[in-house]
Amino acid sequence: MNARVNGHTSADLLERVDSDIVACRPVAVTILIGTNDLGDGVPVQDYRGYLGAIVDRVKTKTSARIVLLSLPPRGEDLDADINHRLAAYNAVIKETAERAKVDYLPVHERMADHLRKRGARARRTTSASGAPSPRRPSTICSDAAGTRWLAATTSNCSSTTSI
Repeated sequence: MNARVNGHTSADLLERVDSDIVACRPVAVTILIGTNDLGDGVPVQDYRGYLGAIVDRVKTKTSARIVLLSLPPRGEDLDADINHRLAAYNAVIKETAERAKVDYLPVHERMADHLRKRGARARRTTSASGAPSPRRPSTICSDAAGTRWLAATTSNCSSTTSI
């Protein structure tokens, strides 16, 4: 089951974690949340609080295995400003996993390594008018090959409730 809601932030997920996650009585839960927090300018400290509360609630109200996933790079230019800002959110994810003693899947790290190995070039998506789209730059997962790569990377987390 996928509890993802397009455009939602960690604050939004916290509001619905009981109804959308806990109520399903999952065996395992993968949590990938924060890209919209970054895009919406949610302060990192606020994100830390929301993510911690989400993990704590799932951990105390279920017996599910919890896996936190780092946020994938935004676009293929790893030196872009947005990817530098993303690092702070990923640090929070890793720290939260360590604090809560839950699993951590280094999606960002693996994708960044993959991009470096293949010599990725910076690409940008454009809007319908042809203007650059700074909010949603292309990512490795925006095409079929990227989706297959991510599925293979996370295959050891099967039978989970995804967020």
